[in-house]
Parts: sequence; structure tokens; C-alpha cells
Amino acid sequence: MARKLNIGVRLVDTDSGVQIGVIKFDSSGMLIYQIVKAGVQWFAFKPVESILKAKWMKQPLYRKHAKLLDKNKSLPQKILVQEAKSCAEYLNSLKTPPKLGRYTVKAQMVRW
Repeated sequence: MARKLNIGVRLVDTDSGVQIGVIKFDSSGMLIYQIVKAGVQWFAFKPVESILKAKWMKQPLYRKHAKLLDKNKSLPQKILVQEAKSCAEYLNSLKTPPKLGRYTVKAQMVRW
């Protein structure tokens, strides 16, 4: 049986390169926000989430790809990779880089 591959956007501190958080692109069409760095509170994601909802993601992935979800019951990895790349590129293109708590971060599309 093939192992399921996770796809997401890693958010790393621009100064140290330390991973602060990750946005997992779930095959259900949901984005799952997770803090990795100790001492950073979960609500530090609120500004990033707000930026993404207002500017990048006009509608949730499960709505954007509703026909595909109805047909397959999950989004293919190819779509998740495209969406994660687009998200990382968008976050990195902002004039003012996003912050997670006190950390200024840059985004990287990742698979694990």
C-alpha cells in the first residue's frame, strides 16, 4: 500500500531559518495550521490566516474544488501541491513579510 504524502507550507524564521509553523493542505480541502516552535501560541496564526482568506484564498479549497471532491472524495496530491506552491509564493510576495508571533517568516512548500 502506498504511503500517504503530506503536503503543506512550512513557515520559517527569516533570520535563523528555524521552523515556526506549518500549514498542512489536507486532502479534504481543509487547511490545518500547526505551531512547531515552543513558546509560540496557536493564535499567532490568526494574522496569516486572515491575509490568506482576504487576498489569496477567496473561497476554501473544498469549495474551489467541490466537483473534484464529490467525484473522488479527496483532492489529488497534484492539486494540493499546486495550491501549496501558490500559497507559499503569495506569502513570499507580500511587501511586508508575515509574522507568527514575534517571528518574521518566509514560506516554503514542503512534502513529508
